[in-house]
Amino acid sequence: MAREYASHQLPELAKFLTEEYLRLVDMWLELGVPEVAAQERFDKATRHVKDMVLDLAEGEQQMRKRVLESIQEYELQVEDIRRRLCLPPFELEDTLSPLAREEILREEVDRLEHVKVERFRRHKQLRTEERQLCQRLAMPPHGSILRDQNIPSEEDLEEIQQHVSMLEKEQERRLSHLSSLRMQILELMKLMEATPETGSEREVICEDLEDIRLSQELLTQAKAYHTKLQEQRKMLQEKRSDVAGKLELYWERLDTPEDYRENFLRQHATLKKSDIKALDEELKRCEVLKREKLAEFVDRLKEELLSWYEKCGVPERGARLEGTGSLDYDEKQVESLENELHVMKSFHLQHEGLFTKVEKREMLWEKLKEFEKRARDPSRFNNRGGGLLREEKERKRLQKELPKLEEEIQAYIADVKMTESGDSLFHMWSDNFIAHMEMQWEEYKEEKENEKQQRHQKQQATPLTNRGMKRHASPTPLQSVHKVSRLASTVRSSPRPLNTPALAVKKSAPRRSKGKPQPTRCDRRAAPLSEQQRPSTSRRAVMPRGANTTLKKVPEISLTSVTSYKEFQDALNSTKRTAARSTLVPNKRPTEAQPSASMHLRERQAGPRQLIF
Repeated sequence: MAREYASHQLPELAKFLTEEYLRLVDMWLELGVPEVAAQERFDKATRHVKDMVLDLAEGEQQMRKRVLESIQEYELQVEDIRRRLCLPPFELEDTLSPLAREEILREEVDRLEHVKVERFRRHKQLRTEERQLCQRLAMPPHGSILRDQNIPSEEDLEEIQQHVSMLEKEQERRLSHLSSLRMQILELMKLMEATPETGSEREVICEDLEDIRLSQELLTQAKAYHTKLQEQRKMLQEKRSDVAGKLELYWERLDTPEDYRENFLRQHATLKKSDIKALDEELKRCEVLKREKLAEFVDRLKEELLSWYEKCGVPERGARLEGTGSLDYDEKQVESLENELHVMKSFHLQHEGLFTKVEKREMLWEKLKEFEKRARDPSRFNNRGGGLLREEKERKRLQKELPKLEEEIQAYIADVKMTESGDSLFHMWSDNFIAHMEMQWEEYKEEKENEKQQRHQKQQATPLTNRGMKRHASPTPLQSVHKVSRLASTVRSSPRPLNTPALAVKKSAPRRSKGKPQPTRCDRRAAPLSEQQRPSTSRRAVMPRGANTTLKKVPEISLTSVTSYKEFQDALNSTKRTAARSTLVPNKRPTEAQPSASMHLRERQAGPRQLIF
C-alpha cells in the first residue's frame, strides 16, 4: 500500500521539481546570469537534491541494519537468559515485521532481566536468613552453592526456602525445650537452694534466651544439669525420708510430745539445705537422748520388734530378745536390734501383697469356723428372715474363695523360693505357714470326723420301740400332711425324731359308726381333751372295723398349733403327753380348727377306716 502511495505522489513531485527548476532558470535569465553560469547553478541544484535523497536513503538503510542487528542480539539475550533461568525457549511468529520483532524481543529482555534480579535478591535474602539460623543452631548451611554468573532457579530457591523453614522450626523446638528445661532447673535450684558450679551450667541459667546459642551441645548440657538436679532431689528426698523416719522412731521411743513433732516437721518440710541440716541436728540430739535413756530406748525397740515379728508371722524369732538384762545394754546391741528391725520391715515391704492375702485367708478361715459353730446351734432354726439362706450362700462362697486364695499364696511362695536361698527368712516363714495351714485343715477334718462319730453313737444309743420300723428323714410340713394320711393305718409306739422344726398336722374328726346320722362339715369340730380324759399310755389300740364307737373330745391340732421349735421340743419331752405322735402336740391355747378339705377328701375316698388312739 505504501508503494502505491509513493507511485501516486512521484508525478506530482516531478511536476513540482520541474516547475521550480524552470522558475529558477527564468529568474537567472531575468537577472542576466550568463548561460554558462545558469547551467552550473542548475547542475548544483540538481546534485543537491540527488545528494539529499541519497543521504535519506542511506540513513534509512542504516536504520534497517540496526533493527536487524538488534533483533539478532535480543534473540541471543533472550535465549541465554531463559536458559539460565531454566525457562523454555521463546518463540515469535514468522509474520511479524523486523520492527515488531525487535520491540517484542526488547520487552522480553527487560522482563527477563527483572526476573533475574529478583531471583538474585531473593536468593541473597534466603542465604542471609539461613546463615544466621545455622550460626545460632550450630548447623551447616544448605549444600547447594551457586557458581559465578549462575542464576538460581525456582527449584533452588524453593529448596533453600524449605531448609530455612526447617531451621526456623528447629530453632522454635530447641528454644521451647531449653525454656522448659531452664524453668524446671530454676524450680529445682530454688527447691534445694542449689547454685550452678560449671561454666556450662551458668550459661544455661544466666544467658538471655533471645541471644543464647541454641546448639545441640548446649541442650545436652542443660539436660545433664537437669538430670543432675533431679538426682540430687531424689537423694535429698530419700535422705529426708530416712532421717524423718528415724526421727519418728526416736520420738516415739523417747516419748516426744506430738505437738513438738508436728511443729518441727511443718517448719522443716522442704528439701532446702537449711531444712536438711535442721533434720540432721535433730537426729543427733535424739541420738544423744537415746544414749542417755538407753535402757528405756532398748525396751521400746524390743516391743516394736516383737510387733513386727507378729506382723510378719515369725513370732519364734522373738526368742532372740530373751536373756538380755538392762545391764547388758550398749550401742552394739541397739545397732543389732535396729538392723533386725530394718530386716523385718524390708521383709514385710518386699512381700506386702503376700501378707495381705495371708491376712485375708485367716479372716476367711475364721468365718468358716464361725459358720461351722453356727451349724451346731439348733436355735438358728428360729430365724424366719432368710438368715439360713444367706448363711448357706456365704458358706458356698467361702468354700470357693478359700481354696483359690490358698492356691495363689502357694504359687507365690513357690516362685519366690526358686530365686532365694534355702536358709533365707522367706524359706523359714513359708515352711512354717504351710505347716500351719496344713495343721488347720487336719484339725478341721478331725473335728468333722469326731462330730460324725458322735452323731452316730448318739443314734445307736437311742432305743427303738418298734422293730423293723424304717426311720425316715425329717419331713417338711407338707410332707407330714401327706404322710399322716397315707400311713393312717400304721401303728406307731414311739415319736419320730425331728432335726428341723415341724408344724403339727391337723387331724379330722373320727367317722361315726353305721346306724347313726353323720354330722355335717360344720359339726365336725372336736374340743381338746382334758387332763383326765387323756390316755396315760402312748400305745395306740386298733378297734375292729365297723364298731359303733364314737371319739369324744379328740383334740383338733392345726398347722399353727406349735409356735416355736422350743415349745415343740418341750412338748415331745413332756411326761404328760397322751400320744407319741408329734402331730398331736397340743397348742398352748386350744382353739377350734376347721378340718381341711384334703382330709375330707381322703375320708370320702377311704370309706370305713380303723381308728387310731
